[in-house]
Amino acid sequence: MTLIDKIIMWLRKPLPFFETTKQKLIISIVFGVFITSFLILFDFSSEGEHSYMQILKAVLYGIITFLVLFFYSYILPILIPRFFNSERWNMGRSIAYGILLVVSIGLFNALFAFKFDNPNNRVVLFPFLIAVVQKTFVISIIPTLMFNLWLEKRLYKKYEQGSEIANNNLIHSELDKKHDLKIDIDEKNKISEQDLVYIKAEGNYCQVYYIEDLNQKKLVLRNTLKNIEDTLQNSKRIVRCHKSYIINLDKVKKVTGNARGYNFIVDDFNFQIPVSRTISKDLLNRITI
Repeated sequence: MTLIDKIIMWLRKPLPFFETTKQKLIISIVFGVFITSFLILFDFSSEGEHSYMQILKAVLYGIITFLVLFFYSYILPILIPRFFNSERWNMGRSIAYGILLVVSIGLFNALFAFKFDNPNNRVVLFPFLIAVVQKTFVISIIPTLMFNLWLEKRLYKKYEQGSEIANNNLIHSELDKKHDLKIDIDEKNKISEQDLVYIKAEGNYCQVYYIEDLNQKKLVLRNTLKNIEDTLQNSKRIVRCHKSYIINLDKVKKVTGNARGYNFIVDDFNFQIPVSRTISKDLLNRITI
């Protein structure tokens, strides 16, 4: 394997992206407050005291940082969802996203500085902006690479260990998981709970995977996953595990883990289903209940 192949493999390693609006909002606020606090602490007046205008400018820099970060983490994924697909998010995309984010924050703060923090118009706009972008890129590239490397190793170790524990629970479980409950997928289709494997959302349609007479079957319905989830409230074993998947916990034969989180390997189809990090701990505990 060549060095280029190793680099490509490394860039394709899975990594998580923010899953909830709450997470995106919190990280945006944290960075905005950090920038504001940093500027207030280190931007002293000649007498060593903060002026009202200094504090106001620091707050505005923080607000700009918050708005840029929130746009990139919340608005941009809505505009280009394919790029921000959480199931495809990896090291390469994370590094590109991080560098673009830092450079954009620097650029917008530079525009603000040029307009409102540029006494006597001492600098020319475009050379000033180009210099800011170049400097920001050089400063951010190494920390961005190091942070993503640290994050991948830390999360991979965490989820790999968790999957090993979950698999041991699966191996040692002696619970009887046979059910004969009939569940209503919609008005026309009823499937035995013990035959249903998983359901996947595909736009305005859902693909229902199940076993019938020992054969693998797929049923395509024009319905939303939320509507189907509502019809399955009486089942304790068929649950929503991801924004795009509903799974029968009795069909999980193995749990795997990587830096992006846990995955369930299901019986019969040998298919890998992602598990949302926000509910993964609860689902792992319920596998053998």
